Amino acid sequence: MLLDARVPVVLFARPPQPLPVSYVDMDHCRGGRLAAEHLLARGRRHLAAISAPRDLPAGRDGLAGFRAGRGPSRYSPGLRCLSRSCRQVVRLTCSVMR
Repeated sequence: MLLDARVPVVLFARPPQPLPVSYVDMDHCRGGRLAAEHLLARGRRHLAAISAPRDLPAGRDGLAGFRAGRGPSRYSPGLRCLSRSCRQVVRLTCSVMR
């Protein structure tokens, strides 16, 4: 609707599908990599990540970066995606923080 009205639009996250609009986003891949590297440097051996759902670019990119930063770790052999929705991400995060 806004595009049809020729209203300038800027999104504050990369859209899941390409759109003819500008957007501002973070480097989730780099952030995930830095997080895993930080945990390993602090001596942590059993790493876990709670991220956005994989159907969102932030979720896919963040987990890819986390896996890359973890490297071929013998301590945390696999990552499972537990979140299917943003609401579930919030619930998982809150349960871990208790």
